[in-house]
Amino acid sequence: KNPAEPIRLLRENNCGQRRILSKAELVKLGNALDACGNPSIAVLVRLLMATGARLKELMTLKVADIDFEQRLVKLTRTKSGKVRFLALSDYAFALVCKQVTDQSVYLFPSKRNPNAPMVNPYKTLDRIRQHMGISNWTFHGCRAQFASMAANAGGSVFEISKALGHADIKTTLERYSFIQSETVRRVSELVSKQLT
Repeated sequence: KNPAEPIRLLRENNCGQRRILSKAELVKLGNALDACGNPSIAVLVRLLMATGARLKELMTLKVADIDFEQRLVKLTRTKSGKVRFLALSDYAFALVCKQVTDQSVYLFPSKRNPNAPMVNPYKTLDRIRQHMGISNWTFHGCRAQFASMAANAGGSVFEISKALGHADIKTTLERYSFIQSETVRRVSELVSKQLT
């Protein structure tokens, strides 16, 4: 028995987890992805942002778990241990199709062993951040970006929570509720019109 088992772990400070990119930074990100020298990582980042999936969920995704007719992805390696499904938009589906080859076992295979998943995308992430001129943005930031863009496009908290695979809406509200000032202004204008 582990004597340290009852000791609670300290919370890790993930400084980049909640970093939302501005519109100008999204343009920089697109340019950085095009220039990163690793097309698979560029597709991975774009797919993370388009689906709200976690990095490990996509890195360990097998091509056999993609339903190309229904445009659904079955995620079996989730944080909760429960299987969940992602619905692919036209954009996300095009990214998936671009990544798949006839020999693909994993959507993002290792360079050394095509029958194993990608292992370390972090060196490329460093190059992407350097190209963008920022240091506090992570792969998990794609998930926060997805939630933010969904909220600002009018997605309900329930819809966003389901898309992110949260068991409790409270988690979505606490961690991923980033509303842009334009959205707040639009809502304020809608109320003002009702008052005048």
